[in-house]
Order: sequence, then structure tokens, then C-alpha cells
Amino acid sequence: MKALIYGIDGGDNRIFDYFHMPFYQKIKKSFTQIPLNEDLINRGWSEIVTGKEGKDTGGLYISPMLDGSTKFSMKYSISEVPQNTDIQLLWEAIGNNAKVGIMNVPSLNPVAPVNGFAVGSAGAGISKIDQIDSDIAYPQSAIDYLRKSGYIPDIRLGPSGITDVDELFSKLKEMEKKRVDSFIHLANQTEIDFGLLIDRGTTVVQYLFLSEINALMDRDADKTPSFPPSAKIENLLRDFYSFVDDNIHRLYKSLAPDHFILTADHGHEAMTHHCNPNNLLSLHGYYDSGKVGGESFVSHIYRSLFERIPRKYRARIRNLLSSTVVDKVERIGTGFNRENTLAFSHWYMPGIYLNDSRFNGPVRDHQRDSLIEELCKLVNNDEVSIKHGITASRYREKYSSSLYGEKLPDIKLNMPDYIFPTCRGKSYISKNPLYGPVTSLENVQSDMHTGTKGSQPLCLVDPATAAHLDKRDPDNLTVVYKLVKRVFESATQ
Repeated sequence: MKALIYGIDGGDNRIFDYFHMPFYQKIKKSFTQIPLNEDLINRGWSEIVTGKEGKDTGGLYISPMLDGSTKFSMKYSISEVPQNTDIQLLWEAIGNNAKVGIMNVPSLNPVAPVNGFAVGSAGAGISKIDQIDSDIAYPQSAIDYLRKSGYIPDIRLGPSGITDVDELFSKLKEMEKKRVDSFIHLANQTEIDFGLLIDRGTTVVQYLFLSEINALMDRDADKTPSFPPSAKIENLLRDFYSFVDDNIHRLYKSLAPDHFILTADHGHEAMTHHCNPNNLLSLHGYYDSGKVGGESFVSHIYRSLFERIPRKYRARIRNLLSSTVVDKVERIGTGFNRENTLAFSHWYMPGIYLNDSRFNGPVRDHQRDSLIEELCKLVNNDEVSIKHGITASRYREKYSSSLYGEKLPDIKLNMPDYIFPTCRGKSYISKNPLYGPVTSLENVQSDMHTGTKGSQPLCLVDPATAAHLDKRDPDNLTVVYKLVKRVFESATQ
């Protein structure tokens, strides 16, 4: 095999360095860690697969629907990118003669035929996949094998209905073992030249248990942890990361690629605080929340009721509702007074949008420049912003010619990774009330519980691949696309 990318969702050097992962720590000594600073507006896997940022592909974690409403959506499909642009997906860019194996790339649905095999995944607005069919895998022989082997496409805490911690870790390990086994089998059977495999059990664990991981790190560094870590969770975590290391070793040894990249779509950080910029905007007259504090009325009622239902019953209720109903109800729309609101922020998006013609709002084009300037000064001069290191800068105007530039916020909020953007709560900055000991999965309201995305993902490359680095390379995950392309280009010269 010429080149292999093993993507570990949420892979983070700080976490991997702490746990006992001897194979990872062995290769790290000779591999190059590429220092990255991801803009967490962009989907990392999309950058790796397309070589482009979200402004060019639509690969944003969340973005406005631009249908005249204030609704946002997380839906995105990598498979649709070539239909709308001249962008080549990575396995196309390396040459049509190369045999490829692609497995579990989030948002790669539906799967298109490739010279080799391809298996899609959930993610990007798709919360679960129940079966293996032609939309998720290609060719038919791969579908037949995956069905026979008991391949598990994905496990997401909410749709799974899992409430027992031991069961969660057991099922995640079963899923990841079967995935690596399946990839090795199909890769050897197909004799691929390039492989891309992504595992995401790590990100499930870290979203849930990063508070426990940080408590362990503090304890073992002779610092005072914010709470005593759970002995049971510690044992499960140590066993899990040892298992992750075994998978890395097994994959590398079985396929023996000439070039190996171990990377992630983002890092991971403790989510200790929330940021609701709408409250700051409201305080200064730029935002009118209406009666429900920034959520659409339907979304507000749905969440208020749904969060009171025990988790073990939530998955059953979701399954009883049609996907259309769930999609419409859970698609969060910031329900503000449009006539009185000049600017607003949104859950998951670290930025501020002007309420302009995109949203049928009152802001006119001639007001744009001065309003952006006012809002940047408001954020940058605010005492709470200064305390937490939050700054505001002009953003969308820099990408006005980009295909998806209209979906970007006018102002980027540059905030520490420990702060998660939301549109709920009554404060500009507040502590995450869920951060602390994870005593029961019954109390977990969403996948992101005590952890959130970090801007510095794992990205290790072997010496032969590192030789293709260029000092002009960007400090985001599009560099992975460039490196693999260079590896295959050099082989033909």
C-alpha cells in the first residue's frame, strides 16, 4: 500500500500522551507532528477529503439555510461537493488508476462508486444508520461482507439509548474492532494503493468524560483536581485507550503502508464554559430575544419537555416520530424579533451574523461596514471578553467571492477552546453546569457533555511523508490532502 490515513475523531496529543499507548508513543518519536490551528467553523474531515475550507465546499459544522428564515442546519454531504464545484475528492485527485479503500468518512453519504471500495457513515446531520445498503457502501461484495461480519456503522449516544457506562465502552470497542477488522480484510482483498479509515469512538468518550480525564491528569501531575476522579471511569478509560493503541498498531502492522498519516478532524478540550453573545448584543440594543430567550418557540417547547424524559426512553420516542418531524423540530432556529434585531449569534457557531437581506432583516448594505466596526469594538472592549480572552474580527467580507461565503458569520468570535458557543442561558459567559463528575448517563442531555472540539488536532506523519511538507503549507487539515497528493505525484515522476 502506497499511503494510509488513519483518522481518529477528536484525536488529541495531550490525551494520547497521558494514557498508556506504547505504539503511538513509539512512532511519535520518529514521526513529525504537524502543528495545526483549526478554525472550528470548518469540518475537519471535509478539509482532508476535499483539500478546501468550508467557504469553498459548504463543509461548515452548522450554517444558515439562507431560505429567508433564521433557520440553521448541520446537514452536509461530501458526496455532493464535486457536483457543485470543480473540486476533486482526495481519492480522485491521486489518479484514476489508484485503487482506494474509504471507510467511515462522516458525511460521505450517499457513497459513489470508486475504484476499490467505500463505506459511508453518520454525522453531518445524520444521527444514525441502521443498515448496510447501497447508499452507505460500494461495491456489492463489500456490502455482503459487512453484513456477514456484523459491521456496526455508528454508535451515537442519543439515538443509541445506552444508559449504562460499561455497556457504552463495550459497544464502542466492539464497533471499532469490527471496523478495523473489516478495513484490513477489504484492503487486502482489493489490494488498494490508498486507504482512508476513520474511527470515532474516541470522540464519543471524550465528549462525555473529558472532565474525568482532566481530573486524572491533574491528580497525576500533583495538581488539585476540580473533583475526585471516579475509579470505575478511570479503569474504563485506561482500558479503552490501550484498545485504541492496539488498533493503531494492528492496522499499521497488517497493511504496512509506505506512507502513514495518523490524524484527527479536531482536538478536544474541556467544555467548562458557555458563551451566548446574544445576551451581550441584547444588553446594548442590537438584539431583541422576544419571549423565549433566543430559541424558536417550537424548539424551546420541544427541548423543555424532551430534556425531562429519562434518556432510556428518548431513543424510543425519536424512533416513533418520522425523520421529517424530528428534523423540523430539532433544527434550531434563533427565534428573535426580526424587526428590532440588528445582529445575532447561533448555537455551535463562534460568530455574529448581521440581520440583513439573507434573513429578511432590517440591516441594509450601506450600514454593514459601520455596524461590523461597532460590534467588534463592543466585544473587544467588554470586560468579560477581556477576562476570557475573547476577541472579535471581521470575517465574511474576506471571503465574499467564495461559493459559500454568504453562509459565514460577518464577525468571527475568537475564543478559547474551553468555551462553547450557545444561544441559551441568560449570561454572556456562564459556567457549564454539567461539567464535573459523570455519575450517570441518564443525566447526559447531548453528546457534548463535558468536552468540546479543540483547535489543535493530532496530525502525525512518517519521515517519508514529512519530506513532502512545504513551508508555505496552511496550518489546517487541508495540508493532509496536499501531502497525499504529493506522495502520489512523486511516484509518477
